[in-house]
Amino acid sequence: MSEQQKERSWLWILLPVFFFLPGGIISYFALKDSDQRLSKISLYLGAAVTMGMIPIVIISTIMMAGMFFVDSMPFDMYMDESMYDMGYNMEQDMADDKMSEMEP
Repeated sequence: MSEQQKERSWLWILLPVFFFLPGGIISYFALKDSDQRLSKISLYLGAAVTMGMIPIVIISTIMMAGMFFVDSMPFDMYMDESMYDMGYNMEQDMADDKMSEMEP
C-alpha cells in the first residue's frame, strides 16, 4: 500500500450488495482515490450481484405473469381423467344424499 492510499472500512461492500451495480459504481468513485483495491472489489461485486439477480427477476416475472393467465384458461385444461371421475362421483354422492334426505 502506498503512502497515498489509506485503508477504508469494509462496510463499503454493503453498498453494492444492497444497491447492485449503481451502488458499486458509487462506492468505486468514492473509494478510488483512497483505497483502489476496495474500490475495484466493490465495483466487481456490484456487477456480479446484478448479473446474479437478472435470472431471478426474469423467472419471478414469468411466474407472476403465469398466475394472472391461469384464471383466463379453461379449468378442463388442468384436469386429468382421475379428477373428472372424482368430481363426478362427488357430485353424484351429493345428489344421492339430497335425495335420501327428501324421502320419508
